Amino acid sequence: MFLLVVNTHLSAFKAEREIGNDLLTVENLSVKIDGETILDNISFILRPGDKTALIGQNDIQTTALIRAIMGEIDYEGTVKWGVTTSRSYLPKDNSADFAGSESILDWLRQFASKEEDDNTFLRGFLGRMLFLWRRG
Repeated sequence: MFLLVVNTHLSAFKAEREIGNDLLTVENLSVKIDGETILDNISFILRPGDKTALIGQNDIQTTALIRAIMGEIDYEGTVKWGVTTSRSYLPKDNSADFAGSESILDWLRQFASKEEDDNTFLRGFLGRMLFLWRRG
């Protein structure tokens, strides 16, 4: 059993553009990992205003569903995102994103605009997220 949760009315986030009528259509999605069927024939449609939750029997299934609709793993079936839909997610295992030897400041700098690309701003940003900065 799966239930996908998406709230399309998050007031804390400013939309880059007006959302269209179609958010996500998934038809007959099946995923196999190492020859074992993890998901079998999943279908659903998400539309603006839908409030949805993702609940599964185990983490492998829910992770496989998210990774499949994000295009990170092979699947059979159809995944169609709306034209005006932007998407992202925070993976359960994000260790690959932090595999380098760079500092957190250097890692954040890749996402900063030129106005934000100084240590004072970046340290303030980390402080607002409750990271403590200690000099060694």
